[in-house]
Amino acid sequence: MSPWRATAKFVTIGTVLLMWARNHRFFYRDDVEHQMIGAFTALHRNGYGINAVGGFHRSWYLSLITGEVQFGVFNPVTPVRDALAAMGDNLALNAMLIALLYLLVSVTGAYVAARALRISPALSVAAALFATFNVHLLYWDAGSWTPALIGFAWFTWFVAAVWWTRRDIRFAVTIPVAGFFLVTAGWPHAMIAAGVVALIAGIQQLAEKKWGTREAVTYTVACVATALLSAPTWVSAKVFADWAARAPHGLFNDGFLTHHLDAIGFAWSPFSQPYIDGFAGQGFMFEPITYIAWFLPLAAYWIVTSQKVRRAVRVDLVVAAIVCVGMFGPSILGPTRWPFRFQPFAAFLVIMVAANALQSADGEKRDPRNFTGAWKWIAPVAWLALTAFRPRLYPMFLTVLLLVAIAAAHRLFTGDRRHLFAPMLGASIVLTTLYLVMASPSPAMPGDRNAPSSRATITQQYSALDKQRVFVLQGDLAGAQTIEKKRGRFRLIPNPPGSVTATEMADGNIILAGDLDTEFVTGYSAMPHEALENTFMTRVFGWSTEGTAPALFSREKTTGRYWVDLMGVTRLLVQRGQQLDWLNAAVPKDYALKTVAETDNWVLFATNAGSVETVTYAENGRAVIARPVTPGMQITVNGKATGFTTLNGVLPVVEASAAEAQSIDITYRLPHQNAVF
Repeated sequence: MSPWRATAKFVTIGTVLLMWARNHRFFYRDDVEHQMIGAFTALHRNGYGINAVGGFHRSWYLSLITGEVQFGVFNPVTPVRDALAAMGDNLALNAMLIALLYLLVSVTGAYVAARALRISPALSVAAALFATFNVHLLYWDAGSWTPALIGFAWFTWFVAAVWWTRRDIRFAVTIPVAGFFLVTAGWPHAMIAAGVVALIAGIQQLAEKKWGTREAVTYTVACVATALLSAPTWVSAKVFADWAARAPHGLFNDGFLTHHLDAIGFAWSPFSQPYIDGFAGQGFMFEPITYIAWFLPLAAYWIVTSQKVRRAVRVDLVVAAIVCVGMFGPSILGPTRWPFRFQPFAAFLVIMVAANALQSADGEKRDPRNFTGAWKWIAPVAWLALTAFRPRLYPMFLTVLLLVAIAAAHRLFTGDRRHLFAPMLGASIVLTTLYLVMASPSPAMPGDRNAPSSRATITQQYSALDKQRVFVLQGDLAGAQTIEKKRGRFRLIPNPPGSVTATEMADGNIILAGDLDTEFVTGYSAMPHEALENTFMTRVFGWSTEGTAPALFSREKTTGRYWVDLMGVTRLLVQRGQQLDWLNAAVPKDYALKTVAETDNWVLFATNAGSVETVTYAENGRAVIARPVTPGMQITVNGKATGFTTLNGVLPVVEASAAEAQSIDITYRLPHQNAVF
């Protein structure tokens, strides 16, 4: 058995066992919200018809968040994923089946990519397993590992398409196909990583003069075709970015959209940042070394294309360094977020590239230190791997160990013990994974927002919210882990006083997984838009502040009605403690709230609204519609389209009598519906 085949088996078995050790409690003590099962379920039940997005369960929550391109509503495999999410009562089982579905997509793509490089398919499958598992570990704490896993799965297919095109330009037709699946999967970091690979591969072919004008034009057309095929995704991304219209945080903002468009066009624009974490509402702090890292791969590329320089540069040392950076990158910086978003892609490429370089050297009859094909892959791999470097004291200490590891790997490979290099590489992979298992916060930690894995249990737990329009007065989200604003790093800290978790309060994604027709105006995961945030003084995700309850029970000047009534809120879900105190102080004497249900953590109040209504005010020839103002909104009265004004940018107002108000109908029309692709 070759050392590479043995290494592949070792990596495969090791990562699968570690996955079981990590997840055997997780999958049966599931955090439904983090699996996106609620959103996937709702999309499936409603056919994810984009033109009817505002009518999903009559939900403001879905009308504002369903456009999240991370949900992949345009991807052809999405119906299968959503069907798995919606079936049966066991949401934990559904989550596992979704993971297995995309694991299969990932490893088959890796196999095809391995054939393009003429390397061991067994090792490529092991690489996909390793990277897929790391996707779970690295993204779980960002609350989005399922979309990340989906993005990586299609990344392997896109890389395969690019590598096959390098061998034969006739395979260029596969690039837009694979690119469409990748882009519509909705994970921006996968798009960026794929764009870099495609860009560098094209430059390399031209620099080596392996492509003429015809091949270059064909390749360019394939990349442009990817953008055109994916146009519905980025058009909708722009529309939904406008729909959310929130303050500059979250994945709906311009920063995310810029990344999205950059990736589709395969543009190299390192200054179109920052990255924004939409789940925690925290912007990542960027340092100069981050931007420097963008230029190092390009410099390395042009250096190695020079015959004179190539004779002087120890290419084997460079490759060994890249391997170590890719494998030990996570341990350099500890569990921080944003570099980890690229690390799985770097890890996959590093393993594939290392195998290609080493197998090329094995077949050479001259000095094995001269990797004839290795230098071609330095630029794209280094670009991804170098995103891990950040100037911190702890990472700097580990960087010293990294340099020692590079030297050891170099000596091992160029000496008479080359046969040990593959096992050592495999060991580094498994050890890195083990490190992540130990370093990453456990899903079972107290306060980590674990939700029931039973759909029926969730339905029963929140049954009082069925067929209600809910406004949530809830403080900042807490968990066993949080993020330092300045560092962007995880730290295990105690929950602050008054903090809540999703099991204690309303989490829209969890409730959507139950058999409930609940409409959230705000509350965790409700993603209120900017006008609503400003009017009610809420923060990201609709977390309430001291001014929220007073604003809710203030009178709108032109109608004289309380805002809570104008929005048609039928239930107030209030966190005990400070939020409840603020509410009690804000409720007017002429307004009576009735307690419907309560627990040790929250109280559910009924408002004066008896049921959910579309029109909440119809006097003096004006009708106020209890729907958020969103781009693409079309309102008809008696079947005729009509324009509208707004109340403080929050609710639409049309000219209609009380009788005509009963005939008001709302539809949503997106720009791409009129386009032909």
